[in-house]
Amino acid sequence: MKIINIFIFCSLALACNAQSFSVDNIYYTMLENGTCQVVKGENTYTGEVVVPATVKYQDKNIRVSSIDGEAFKGSEITIIEIPESVEEIGKYAFSDCLHLSEAYLPYTLGKIDECLFSGDISLSIVEMPDFATSIEREAFRGCSSLKSIAIPAMIKAIEINAFAACTALESVTFGNSVESIGYYSFDGCTSLKTLEIPKSVTGIAGGAFNRCSSLKKVVVPESVKTMGTDVFAFCTALEEASLPSSLAYIAARLFKGCTALSVVTIGNAVENIDGDVFSGCNNLTTFNCMTATPPACGKAFDATMLENCTLYIPSGSLEAYKVADYWKDFKKIEEKDFASVENAERDNVSISASGRTITIAGADTGTVVEIYTADGRIVAKTTYHTIEMPGSGVYLVKVDNQCIKIVI
Repeated sequence: MKIINIFIFCSLALACNAQSFSVDNIYYTMLENGTCQVVKGENTYTGEVVVPATVKYQDKNIRVSSIDGEAFKGSEITIIEIPESVEEIGKYAFSDCLHLSEAYLPYTLGKIDECLFSGDISLSIVEMPDFATSIEREAFRGCSSLKSIAIPAMIKAIEINAFAACTALESVTFGNSVESIGYYSFDGCTSLKTLEIPKSVTGIAGGAFNRCSSLKKVVVPESVKTMGTDVFAFCTALEEASLPSSLAYIAARLFKGCTALSVVTIGNAVENIDGDVFSGCNNLTTFNCMTATPPACGKAFDATMLENCTLYIPSGSLEAYKVADYWKDFKKIEEKDFASVENAERDNVSISASGRTITIAGADTGTVVEIYTADGRIVAKTTYHTIEMPGSGVYLVKVDNQCIKIVI
């Protein structure tokens, strides 16, 4: 009996500590640290909501520090503005808000939590937090009015289905800190036309850009070490794709169903190509395979590809490809001096170094120059063509979509 009475007393004490109140039709709960949290209210939130940085309660100014999970879920809000006092917003806080068109998140937010705006079909404007380091799973899934998004500079991870089914999304600007792009993170973004994967990315998970049916060209940077299955599957407008020399394994169905794909280049370090990588790629005419040793290969190529596509391989490797399983089935195999081709493409721009100064010659005035460290971190982005570097080392200089390695 005493134990039961003690339990009831403790429960009542906790209930008293969790004081709830409302100010100007926004509902709050006091937290143990003396701040308060926005919570789901007795009445549905509607229209434009501006969350204040502080509220008056019991003659005290209380800082608003967080928004509870599901606080506005399924409500009829149209605009949400959140102050810099807010450091945390819980899962599903604004999901299924069918009329929400604008959201302004504070720079103080550490992450964009799971399903935060999932299902918000009217959302077209989002002001992202400067200091967030991750976009969690399904954060913007199904935001079918969102046309563009700028990933904040400090974001390192984009998680599973983060932007899946954002069917109006035409462009994504990645920050230079993104290291991983999660499973099916942009799956079904059928309006996405351009894609520039930053050199900070080391891994792209399965299905990341699956069914991006407006995407026409993809260049995967040298920083990427792993790619999952189905990454570009059913990108039916994709015409040209280039995979880096940093990639040793090409996973199954990577380009499956890319019916417009005509030119593919794979780097010189590929050791294994899994099955069905090019299944349904019946318009492929040029396959540049830059590795001198034929990679181990599953049933990656369709009969149409073997018949109509020209396989270009490094000079001196023809005999090896003629006897290698699957590769020998190509009807047209030609040797190519890839080193000469690479140098010829770079002849229009001259890059030189003296001491710690890099000089660009031959590029038009105003051309942007980007300089990265060998591990993909950006150190300069400028229109100046004489650049003083902070120290010696290996740098990658990008000019006019050309990337050249230089040592100073």
